[in-house]
Amino acid sequence: MGKGFPEGGEVSQDYLADVITDELINELGQIKTLRVVSRTSVMQFKRSRQPLPEIANMLKVDGVVEGAVLQSGRRVRITAELVDAKSDKQLWAHSYEGKADDLLALQGRVASAVAQQVHVAVSPDEFARLTNVPSVNPEAHDAYLKGVFFWTTAGTPEDWKKALEYFELAVQKDPTYARAYAGLAGVYGNLTDQSLPSKTAIMKARAAAEKALELDGSLAEAHLAMALVHDADWNWPAADAEYKRAIELNPNSAMAHNWYGQDLIDLGHPESGISEIKKAVDLDPLATRIRTSLAWRLYFVRQYDESLAEARHVLEVEPRSAFAHHVCGSVYEQQHKYDEAVTEWRQNLILLGEEQLASSIAAAYQRAGDAGALQVWLSHFLEKSRHEYVSPLRMAELYVLLGNKNQAFLWLEKAFQAHTGDLMKLNSYPRWDPLRSDRRFVDLVRRVGLPSDSKAGSLP
Repeated sequence: MGKGFPEGGEVSQDYLADVITDELINELGQIKTLRVVSRTSVMQFKRSRQPLPEIANMLKVDGVVEGAVLQSGRRVRITAELVDAKSDKQLWAHSYEGKADDLLALQGRVASAVAQQVHVAVSPDEFARLTNVPSVNPEAHDAYLKGVFFWTTAGTPEDWKKALEYFELAVQKDPTYARAYAGLAGVYGNLTDQSLPSKTAIMKARAAAEKALELDGSLAEAHLAMALVHDADWNWPAADAEYKRAIELNPNSAMAHNWYGQDLIDLGHPESGISEIKKAVDLDPLATRIRTSLAWRLYFVRQYDESLAEARHVLEVEPRSAFAHHVCGSVYEQQHKYDEAVTEWRQNLILLGEEQLASSIAAAYQRAGDAGALQVWLSHFLEKSRHEYVSPLRMAELYVLLGNKNQAFLWLEKAFQAHTGDLMKLNSYPRWDPLRSDRRFVDLVRRVGLPSDSKAGSLP
């Protein structure tokens, strides 16, 4: 279900139409009997001139919701129509108009009307969530929409920064706005051990997620954000419960299925984990990020050929996917194809804006092989850590590749002391394989609270 609402008439801010689409998809996604395709896939056809049956076939849907948003001053009109995908015939159409202040209520009316028109069963709880829309400060909602826009399209650190700024502005404007707190928690949860130390990011994520749940316990995004918090706390049973609750509240959330699948793999359930991520791909079939996530996690379960095939598929569609190049490089490294690995890692760094480092690594590889290239990479991280945060796990990985186990364990211990959330990947991450027989690794797995089986992340 779903096609992006294009800009119309006087709408001058592209984010308005886009995030209204995103929120309508989110609201329809709460209906368990309805399969709704996620925003990333849908928005690729926003201005497409392809025949509707072709679009529907690519998205694997029977019906499409098309529409337009028109804003004039403080008035907004949403026009929606339901179209049969096979015949390209209109089944229903209606317009909804109101104040910009009532945008959330308008979206709820559209979502409930679409559900009625496709004749799906809507439970009393689902109907209540669609129709009982809380009042939100208009300026807060405007900031929230901008935050969602930058979060869902985030490709650079600047995008993440803008998403944070707008979500923070939204909660300042309206301290009772649960969705804004959930957005804030989600962004901080994703930044854990990336650009921020785990303890710093998760403290902020926890506070925002708790506030969101306090304000609205039925918000799937809030439960999803809290699951990230529990993961970072190494509280696996609590995280599992929150993921399941998020999926119960919004079974069409590709993000929830993707994140839950990654957890299952890390906690020793690789088949179930890959199945969940494939559900996410089915819900968002054209989203290269989710396809790359599948490729990455196939690497984790040692299905290297399948991982490489998925990553190559992503690069055919999006050649500038830095993550897909990283996946390819990681697979080649496990296959001891170092020429190919260095080529892929070099491309990954270039796409991330690290041209000088990429050039230095390539030159070192030509001079001194893979050990020379890895030493340059390690020196870069050590220097970088003098003035900004670098995860201790990145250091540990490079020392493993260089064959220096003692230094690897030194940095793994630093990661433990910093309570680094990514330590939950100890059992599943292939790069730790050379350490598994060492009693220090077994002890670290025990202290983190993971299953003791060192093959927990591998498919049979």
